[in-house]
Amino acid sequence: GEGGDEEEEHGEHQEMTRRVVELLVEMVDCADVILLNKTDRLGEGDAENVKELVTQLNPKAEVESCSFGKVPLSLLLSPPRAPRKDWACRQDEDDELRVAVKA
Repeated sequence: GEGGDEEEEHGEHQEMTRRVVELLVEMVDCADVILLNKTDRLGEGDAENVKELVTQLNPKAEVESCSFGKVPLSLLLSPPRAPRKDWACRQDEDDELRVAVKA
């Protein structure tokens, strides 16, 4: 019946939402530089809370706020603060991410 279709759609939506959240967390976890765009649209306390949360998820990453996608070129072209062996992208013991990128 129709009730079953709605429940199935709701279940599919929840599964998709869960996958997106997992992907976002994985992306933050393996990043060396994280840009928080549109922070100008948040209140000061909210922007700081987001930055703190992201920093807790990946303490080795350089986390920078920006607006309108404007980022200092030096941030993108210079190596991360951490030594190369500590780069987050090198932390994947199974090389899953590097294999996925090559595919």
